[in-house]
Amino acid sequence: MTLVNKESGQGMVEYALLLVLIAVVVIAALQLIAPKLNLSFQKVINALTGVSPTTYQYQITNLNVIRDNACDYKLMIRVTTTDSNNNIAPNTDVPIMVSLSSPSASKTFTPKTDASGVAKVQDEIIYSHVGACQHGTATIDVGNGELITTLGY
Repeated sequence: MTLVNKESGQGMVEYALLLVLIAVVVIAALQLIAPKLNLSFQKVINALTGVSPTTYQYQITNLNVIRDNACDYKLMIRVTTTDSNNNIAPNTDVPIMVSLSSPSASKTFTPKTDASGVAKVQDEIIYSHVGACQHGTATIDVGNGELITTLGY
């Protein structure tokens, strides 16, 4: 009786594990750059189709990035939105992207304005950090580059 070592399947399993690892890395990378990639594609589509989106003016009336005891980084922001004629803009999506420097994280919010043209994000978690809380800078982009501000936390 002869024992035969069959190792031909071992190579296929290693290739499959390698492909799974690559897929996980690609998905994680796309999650990080998705908001900026989406904005870039939207600008290209608008340029190609000749669509000129309505121009809005944004004014931040309340802004805070809070780091609580559990190291949850939360956003509190109130944005007043008007159109190009300085009229209030009710029921309008206001894109808000927040990027943290440390820990490195970003998140996009899209609240709608109320009847008075105010969009609010309150106590929304940007990032939950496990371990020691960190200090850093938050960059807040309101309206896809229309209003950019930074804030320390």
